[in-house]
Amino acid sequence: MITNLILTFVATMVLYFSYKLLFRNSNRFQLNRIVLLTISIFAFALPFIRINIEGQQFQEMPSFKQEMDAIFYSDAMIEAPVETKTLSITDIISYIYIIGVVFFLMKFVYNIFKIYKIKAGKKIETIDNVNFIYTNESHVPFSFLKNIYIPKDNLDEMIIKHEMSHVKNHHSVDVILMEIMIAFQWFNPFIRMIKNELKSNHEFIADSEAIKNEDEKSNYMMLLLQQCTADDFSTIANNFSFLLTKKRISMITKNQKVKGSVIKVLLTLPVFALLILLNTQCDNTKPNEEKQQPAVTETWTILEQPVYDKEALNLQDSIYRVAEVM
Repeated sequence: MITNLILTFVATMVLYFSYKLLFRNSNRFQLNRIVLLTISIFAFALPFIRINIEGQQFQEMPSFKQEMDAIFYSDAMIEAPVETKTLSITDIISYIYIIGVVFFLMKFVYNIFKIYKIKAGKKIETIDNVNFIYTNESHVPFSFLKNIYIPKDNLDEMIIKHEMSHVKNHHSVDVILMEIMIAFQWFNPFIRMIKNELKSNHEFIADSEAIKNEDEKSNYMMLLLQQCTADDFSTIANNFSFLLTKKRISMITKNQKVKGSVIKVLLTLPVFALLILLNTQCDNTKPNEEKQQPAVTETWTILEQPVYDKEALNLQDSIYRVAEVM
């Protein structure tokens, strides 16, 4: 288990820095979203990817997982006698990890409970299969799944368009997936960084879809400035003022560039290949070479029956009789 966690940690670190290097200033927001989700899922699936390379040109080498297993488990197996029941360092680390997973999963469930608790006793209006919950609390507008929570004193049309974009693009599903990943990698800062990048990208997508023409850009930027001092409600909800306003305004005014996007995606493929190579075990057997089965030889031992001479037997009997008389 520990080696799988370390492998996922290394994968998230490498892929996060690769994303920052290639897609940091990209305003192809839907593509960025796909890349972020892909690298997150790949990092968690990597320990379970097994590729055996066969060919005499490869020397037999252990995979990354096998090397880590040797570090964590070989000494414990040698030093600890069978009858000893004391906890090893590996056991202690495993228990701490499980406690952390349970804690963050409970925290995640509690945050969902807090969001749905707001619905109790509130006015709800359903439009296009989306629930609008009008609240009296002082918070920024936010959405979660098919619910949009809006304070009664903040019913701006552009804010509604912004939150509708979150609902239409199922951004809450992305956030739920990332929260589950964080629970199982709670010690990993890079998975949290990937989640922040993903939520930032959600805001960029919603901003771009809320603005239909150039005339609305200035009004929308003024609206962002008005909302920038509001409080964040929840880490699992998509909030209107989630990201720093300066970055969002910069993305709104930036023209989209299609060129170079395909090249950036292709440049990430070697990174995926190198990570898979870490978890690949090479076999130095020849391809298409049938393993020769050892020949089984059966040896039959033939026992010959003794041949008896009747005259010799009679003579032997006579000698025995003479000896008895004497």
